[in-house]
Amino acid sequence: MTEEHNNDHSAQIAIALMMANLLFVVFFSIPYIVLVLFYLRRAPRVSALTRSHMLQAVLAATITTAIYYAITIFFDISIINLATGGAKEIPMHSIIALEAYFILVVPLFMGLGIFALNRAIRGEAFRYPLIGRLVR
Repeated sequence: MTEEHNNDHSAQIAIALMMANLLFVVFFSIPYIVLVLFYLRRAPRVSALTRSHMLQAVLAATITTAIYYAITIFFDISIINLATGGAKEIPMHSIIALEAYFILVVPLFMGLGIFALNRAIRGEAFRYPLIGRLVR
């Protein structure tokens, strides 16, 4: 670990934002927007290792957010209705699709995020399966 890495927590922040996006995607993906803006602002000034962690976090958040919004659009689920508990009835197949997302996708990426966060804290590289191949 270098002294520069000890003072830079950008990788940890990016991974934490990715995991927050997994948990709070229902609320208009605010953590995702913050993560992308954080990456665009910090990426040019950080080390290659930190940039790798940050880019993988952005890609993971992009994939999970796209899956979530694909489900909500395909099954015609109002995000505001979900967030506020509105009056519109949501069909059972839509609820099952969202449950599948929250039971399969969220724990998978949350587990990977925990491993990545652990490695980022220790200053070591981590490659997400499949996503890590896109990042050098």
